[in-house]
Amino acid sequence: MHTTLTLLTTTLAVSSSPATAGDRAHPESVAEQAIALDHGVLTVENPHGLSRTPPIPLSAASINGWQYETSPARGNSAGISPNHAWSTAIGNNNRMIVHELDGDGTPLYVAPSSSGLALFPAVAAARHADRAALLDRDGLFGGPVRVSSFTSASDSPAWQHTFPTGYESTFSPNIAVSRDGSVIAAGAQSASEQINRVVFLDAESGAVLSTFSFDYSDSPSAIFLIGLDLTDDGSLAMVTIFERPF
Repeated sequence: MHTTLTLLTTTLAVSSSPATAGDRAHPESVAEQAIALDHGVLTVENPHGLSRTPPIPLSAASINGWQYETSPARGNSAGISPNHAWSTAIGNNNRMIVHELDGDGTPLYVAPSSSGLALFPAVAAARHADRAALLDRDGLFGGPVRVSSFTSASDSPAWQHTFPTGYESTFSPNIAVSRDGSVIAAGAQSASEQINRVVFLDAESGAVLSTFSFDYSDSPSAIFLIGLDLTDDGSLAMVTIFERPF
């Protein structure tokens, strides 16, 4: 099992005629999925072999990016800042991988994650600032959810924020960085207390700006925090929850 990251230019020549094998940037295969981003396209192996919509025919001559493979691993999340690509890989050693967008695909650095098998690491990046946030867990086989702030300058986090004891559950989309890189938001759940909590952090210092919690202990349903996002300056947030009857 391995993961492949491919960086392509977004100014792609689109063929007006049906594609042939030579027209494609890569073989049409259910083992690949392309995600269009502002600065390129990430192609990630799909180990489940799920069907997908065939890609738009692309001219191979338009591709001038890089490709990086890491094994054993399964890709879990990705983000792009002005000059860097950030991704997380799940395997025997969960990790965050940082690349220079204008590089040759060699990682700038790899930061280990101790999230363990029960919680996969996830990363989000600021689109207009050199800032990324890693969501994992403070402990290989247990421990509360943790947020680590990174820049491209160091493989050591600038700071870390750990949720209170008992907040050991989360989902990969529960991490966000504002476009300007000023605010980081992260969410976690305490199954024992039946509370979901979102924390908003100053991206530079790690100081807690505010928190948002919702208690479902009296609810006839289990409520899960599924995803969140921030406005460009981090002043507003969108929170998505899922309700499942007990």
